[in-house]
Amino acid sequence: PEQLHWLGVSFGLTNSLLNFWTRRGFKVSYVRQTSNDLTGEHSCIVLRENDLSQITDLDGPASGWLTNYVNDYRRRLVSLLNHCFRHFDITSSMMLLDPDRLLTSVQPADKLLDSNTSSNILGGQITAKELLSIHMSHHDMKRLELYERNMVDHHMILDLLSLLARFVFNHRLLSLHLSHLQVAILLAVGLQARDMDSIANELNLPINQILAFFNKTIRKITSTLRTMIEDYTLATEFQSTDKSLASLQQHVTSDMNALTETLNEDQIKDELEFKQKQKELTNDLSTIVNKSVKHSGSIPSAVSLPKQLPDQIEDSNNNSSKKKSKKNKEKRSHSENYNDSHKKSKHN
Repeated sequence: PEQLHWLGVSFGLTNSLLNFWTRRGFKVSYVRQTSNDLTGEHSCIVLRENDLSQITDLDGPASGWLTNYVNDYRRRLVSLLNHCFRHFDITSSMMLLDPDRLLTSVQPADKLLDSNTSSNILGGQITAKELLSIHMSHHDMKRLELYERNMVDHHMILDLLSLLARFVFNHRLLSLHLSHLQVAILLAVGLQARDMDSIANELNLPINQILAFFNKTIRKITSTLRTMIEDYTLATEFQSTDKSLASLQQHVTSDMNALTETLNEDQIKDELEFKQKQKELTNDLSTIVNKSVKHSGSIPSAVSLPKQLPDQIEDSNNNSSKKKSKKNKEKRSHSENYNDSHKKSKHN
């Protein structure tokens, strides 16, 4: 048999045909933006990737190419639903955007989506830093919280609905789980910009029930975003605290090192002074012994050193010499006075 990499089908888009081919593993890869003039239907192309393990063709596509291609087109459909596909009914729109029902699955979407799809194509889980720096502000979050507590009407958050719906249908809030009716209402309001009356007529539900489900949907989304922001804020505070502690520890270590160096320098200086004084005392001892040998001709059995340090001895010697010179001056002045008085008496 012929080795085929993929199979494709083209048909006029209807709910029954789309459901039929989706159940057989085909994925929507293209929808014509203008309807057929005769049938009024939009042409749709669906593809299915065959098992490539038995194909030896080296020039064929790599396994998984269709998943990336389909998810890229679904991201385009999210934007086109507000333009040329705005008249699509809610059921068809949901089958185009979420044929695998990942948004309504009990199992979290982050486990159902493979890493290649969620990170490279759909952008992956949105971060609080990206949310607050690019998409929303704290004032926007405040408005969502006010509507969550039924303090303002839903018209106060209409400008945020398109952004929130894009987060949901691009699988950027992987931990979020919604019911089938909540997904339908969010798609109609956020992506197709439809009013509540038209949604109530299509779903055949009273408008107050539509508003109640819509409020519950916004509460779930707001709670998910708030938890994400709180976790990011807490992690940032811990990170800043760790940096402060690390900086403080670095300063303390630097101060301790400087103090240790100062103590070492003082210790070395004291050791040098002690050795110098020890050397001076040894010299004094040698001088005294030499003098004793000269006078008595024998080495003394005991030697008494002066209590003063050499500097103090020098100071005391200077003081004694000053006192002696002062006494000599006084004697000289007395003798001069006596000679003068004796000369005067002789003259008389």
